[in-house]
Amino acid sequence: MQHFIRRALIAASLIVTGFMSPSGLAQTPASTLTPAATSACDRACLKGMLELYLDALAKRDSAKLPLAKFAKFTENGAVLYPGEGLWKTATSITPYRLYVLDPEGGQAAVSAVVMEDAAPVIFLLRIKVDGGKISEMETVLCRKGGTSLFAPDKLVDPPKPFTDVVPAAKRNSRGEIIAASNAYFEAVETEGKPTYQPAPFAKGANRIENGVQTTNISLRGGKPMSADEQLDAGLFTGTLATDRRYPVVDVETGIALGIVMYRRDPTIVETEVTARQAARGQLLLAEFFKVTDSKIQEIRAVMVDRPRTAPTGWND
Repeated sequence: MQHFIRRALIAASLIVTGFMSPSGLAQTPASTLTPAATSACDRACLKGMLELYLDALAKRDSAKLPLAKFAKFTENGAVLYPGEGLWKTATSITPYRLYVLDPEGGQAAVSAVVMEDAAPVIFLLRIKVDGGKISEMETVLCRKGGTSLFAPDKLVDPPKPFTDVVPAAKRNSRGEIIAASNAYFEAVETEGKPTYQPAPFAKGANRIENGVQTTNISLRGGKPMSADEQLDAGLFTGTLATDRRYPVVDVETGIALGIVMYRRDPTIVETEVTARQAARGQLLLAEFFKVTDSKIQEIRAVMVDRPRTAPTGWND
């Protein structure tokens, strides 16, 4: 395990300095492990900014936001003006919240459920705060039919263990949390190959995607498998995890937000999974990784299908 951590940290360092990309196809911004030197917005401030955004969204009034002069806003990778997209249709926000707060980097994110009248939308918001103003707003949202997994009715209570503060003795550094999270995507890319690199999962770890539990239950009549067992079995062979970023890391709670695009690897033999991928194009994912003692305890994801050539809006 120590050898794995050293190797992963070296890889994370190379990603940050620009000498190496996570998948060989995309390069992670240098800000991933090198957050702003100072941030005037502490945890309470960042959480307040997220709630201010959600309140303004429910009122369809983006003018309520303290925006920087050249604030950037995206919705599912498309660059929009504040007030466009979901801002025109949102009517309320349910009580569900999953926060990740990063005062060191001046960034924060929240997973929530937004209502369009009676229709729920699974929603991810990431913001960056500079000098008391919001300079970046990235949203990922999925409506019914937006991908194969959709269970907003399951997103009710704040999810444990994500709400738990990690005890100091089991707490990891920013770099270690990113290294463990990135190891998951490395495992996804290498599963089913001689170069397979297992991810550091806690025993029996779960993955919840758009409210749907996809581990430790029977899928399509198969035997229940944990997240690591699925990868060991090569269940998703042929998936590329490109355009990887880790913009928000909460050391206190041991959570990293990883945002990636899943694409089909054109060099491998077609499987049932890759055939479904090819049919839908690509998958934009925002994944929350809970990491304790250098092990991934659970993954929560907001995801939506995107056309094959659609951009992320942040990897240009």
